[in-house]
Amino acid sequence: LSGAPSGSTLTASKTDCGVALRVENPVLMAMVRHLEWRDHGPSIRNHVFQIRPEYRRRGLGVRALMVQARAAQQLGFAAIELDATGNYQLAHARHAHDRYFGYCVWPQLGFDAHLSPELLRRLSAPWRACQRVSELMASAEGRDEWHLHGDTLNNAKFDLAPGSVSWRFLLAYSRQRNIRI
Repeated sequence: LSGAPSGSTLTASKTDCGVALRVENPVLMAMVRHLEWRDHGPSIRNHVFQIRPEYRRRGLGVRALMVQARAAQQLGFAAIELDATGNYQLAHARHAHDRYFGYCVWPQLGFDAHLSPELLRRLSAPWRACQRVSELMASAEGRDEWHLHGDTLNNAKFDLAPGSVSWRFLLAYSRQRNIRI
């Protein structure tokens, strides 16, 4: 359920709501997953996932999500949640360790969230009618618009239901880049 790369060391610890899984691996700066029990059942929250700069753009995040999502789906989880952190300025920070571009990457991989009125005001006129970030991710032009004007998405969700928009985006992204698990 962690999606940890091969050769990782996992440490589980009890939290107020469930279990925290901390992953250590030479390719990672940090990786933490929380398995929590809530009123609506079990949930997975990806708290932190940072790949060391020299290992980025190799499909590690895509593979991690594919492994995690398949396992979670088989065990009956409904969704995976995270905060897709960053914006254009943070994604282009001077130092690679300071770059946060989850706001751009996670929606391309199927994480979805409603767009706040504040975020909609930042978008160009043709995109202001969108209600969810997935609407922007459906086209190259929308992805470009989000890259320039998007921002952190709190509580973005990957819908684990078979055939969901989340799965369609993840599978299309992995096929286009020939990423397999």
